[in-house]
Amino acid sequence: MIILYPQTVATTSISGGASLPNSNGCWDWIGWYGTDFSVKSGKQLAAMKKMIDRITGGFNPIDIPKELQVTAVTDNSVSLSWKPVSSAHGYNVYRNGGKVNGATISGTTFTDSNLNSGSTYTFTVKAVSSSG
Repeated sequence: MIILYPQTVATTSISGGASLPNSNGCWDWIGWYGTDFSVKSGKQLAAMKKMIDRITGGFNPIDIPKELQVTAVTDNSVSLSWKPVSSAHGYNVYRNGGKVNGATISGTTFTDSNLNSGSTYTFTVKAVSSSG
């Protein structure tokens, strides 16, 4: 399989000293020579190959935090807690579908202080893996 993708840098060589004229900088390439499909060149294809390798390598989703609880309520805030996920790098909290924490939360508690009294809110906590 040959994947062509536009690039902006002109080159006349690839890794290993082999040469393929690309003086106009028109394409990245992968698997160009014979049956050695590990040959790759160019930033676009390197990123694409990494993505394909990750997708074809399987996907193991991180567990969902369990036992989300409201631990305190005021007129304009709610405090939440949940059970830790062993493989989690951290957590994100979502209010009505929108993320409310800035940086990833390292612990298992969070207080949202931007609420309006009398309004209804739905909260979700998602674990974050080390790869994001």
